[in-house]
Order: sequence, then C-alpha cells, then structure tokens
Amino acid sequence: MIDTLWMALRLAVAVVLLVAAIPKLRDLPGFAGDLGRYRLVPGPVLRPAAGLVVLAELLAAGLLVAGSPAGFWLAGGLFALFAAAITSALARRLAIPCGCFGGGDVVSRTALARVALLLGASVTGVALGLTGPAPFVSGWDLSMAATLAAGGLVLGRLCLLLPDLRAAMGTPSSTPTRDGASPGGAR
Repeated sequence: MIDTLWMALRLAVAVVLLVAAIPKLRDLPGFAGDLGRYRLVPGPVLRPAAGLVVLAELLAAGLLVAGSPAGFWLAGGLFALFAAAITSALARRLAIPCGCFGGGDVVSRTALARVALLLGASVTGVALGLTGPAPFVSGWDLSMAATLAAGGLVLGRLCLLLPDLRAAMGTPSSTPTRDGASPGGAR
C-alpha cells in the first residue's frame, strides 16, 4: 500500500508540475514579468531565473515519472521557494499575478494554500521514498495509484474552491481583492 501511495503522490505532483511548466514555457517573457512583479529577483537575471524555474519544474516532473525520489526533493524545494515568494507578496500587500500556472490567478491565501499542500505532498513523498518503495509496481497498484492521484487532485482543487463557493453563496470571504483590500473594504 505504501508503494501505491508513493506512486499516487509521484503522479499527482508530476502532473501539477507539468501543468504549471507548459504555459510558462510557451510565454517565458510573460513569466519573467510575473517574477519581476514579486520584486525579489533583480531585473538583469529575471529571464534566466524564469528559464531556470521552468527547467526545474520539468526536471522534477521527469524525475517523478521515472520513479526517482530526487523528484520529490526538487519539487519540495520549488514549492518552498514559491511559498516564500507568495508569503512575501501577501505580507507586502502586492496585488500581482502569482505566475503559478501561467494564468490570471493573483497572489492570495488560496494560492499559498495550494503551494503548501503541494509542499506537504512532496515532503510526504520524500518520507515514503526513504522507506524504499519500488519505483515500478504491478498493474493493479498502478491503476490504484492513478485513481488516488486523480482523486487527490480533484479533492485538493475542491478544497481550494471553498472561498469561491462561500462568496457565490453570499458568505463574505477574507481573500484579498486585486487592490489588496479584503472584500468588506477593510485593510
């Protein structure tokens, strides 16, 4: 069962990394601009830094698909850096695109929660990898792992949609708006 869970985590984290890297790869200058809005990386190294992030995401995904525990280590490092950058932007009340998936998501507590969940999955993967699970398992375990991975991704996404669902039902949310204010107008 541990092998199946480890494989499910590998598949889920690899899919997230690929889904995050591909739009960035298609618009590397746009992603470099997103990185620049965090005001953490000096201008002259923004494009190389953006390329390095995308390369690291693709490498981590490839390592995870190949069954290497190093993929979890690299993914965990990336997620820790993303969490630090988002936390810094939230603390400075920056209303900027998070640059997470190449879309229009803004820096928010929801984005931070998503990255924290992925960091937790990576740490769990590292811990399970230390027990020595086999990188390749039987067909039954593979289908179970794929089901667990898909279910985990769907459940995680649903949990992260809770603030949006509360807002749609008329319940106030504490998620900041684009200008950094909370929806109720208080700062």
